[in-house]
Amino acid sequence: MINLKYFTLAVFIFCLISLISFGWSAENPRVPSSAVGITAAPKQVIPLNIAIKPFDIKVGDSTSIYLHGFVQCARLMPRNDSQYAKDAISGKTVSFSFDDKFVGGGTSAYDGSVCIDISKNYSRQLNLQAGIHTIKAHTTHEGHVIEGYGKLTVQKGTPIFELQDFIMPGYIGVDIAGGPVYASGQTFTVRAILWDVEFYDKYPITHVNVNCVSINEDTGSTKIIKTVQTNNQGGFEWSITLTPDLFSGCKIFCNFCDAHFAVSFENQNYNKSDREFLERVCPTGTQYSKNCTFPYNNCDSCCK
Repeated sequence: MINLKYFTLAVFIFCLISLISFGWSAENPRVPSSAVGITAAPKQVIPLNIAIKPFDIKVGDSTSIYLHGFVQCARLMPRNDSQYAKDAISGKTVSFSFDDKFVGGGTSAYDGSVCIDISKNYSRQLNLQAGIHTIKAHTTHEGHVIEGYGKLTVQKGTPIFELQDFIMPGYIGVDIAGGPVYASGQTFTVRAILWDVEFYDKYPITHVNVNCVSINEDTGSTKIIKTVQTNNQGGFEWSITLTPDLFSGCKIFCNFCDAHFAVSFENQNYNKSDREFLERVCPTGTQYSKNCTFPYNNCDSCCK
């Protein structure tokens, strides 16, 4: 005969054990036998600062020449080795500004690089003066602005003079090289164009002042005798009267004098450029001797 007391106790213990086992299983479900020994991949935790700003922008310093074309680049750099940061650098629209003026933009490549081409025509529109300028590149990520800064150095250009022609008076003789000899008091005109040259292209430098300079060969000194301005085509002309105060180097070459001149240009955006030319003259009070022929038999008698 079953003892009711012990039977009731046994049933109670069985129920208690079942209840405990059921609760444990609900909180900690069994792993299928087929998955035993496989470690679950840990969930990647992205730091807040990386989620907001997963990359930096590095802007390359650039050098250009006044009004010349150039390429400006930047690169998006992941802030850590997470795949999230690496994925974030590609396909971003990056805008570029020079001195806070928007100049263009592009889309970053898979490696985060992005460049814009400032063509020579666009550079002429921007008209960035010679000196140091601030470059800013910026983009956004999840609504947050990310930007970087660099430096653009614009160097001075080197202009050239193209002497087109001389409107000359009738000369009175020739020197040993066959060049013309003029008399004191005669006037001639120089015509020239001032160019900005970039490789095979050239552009007129318009509405700038060009100095017309006299060079004293005896002392090496110079003086500005006239200032003229270039026109819409970069051209200018200058009329010169051969007066004694412009003569030097007399009797160095036979008994001629030299009228030595130069056109000169320099400003805040261009390096100094000169173009010299020289005319032979007979000193005041003398005339060219027709007996002074090449080769000279008596060089000192060319101007009498």
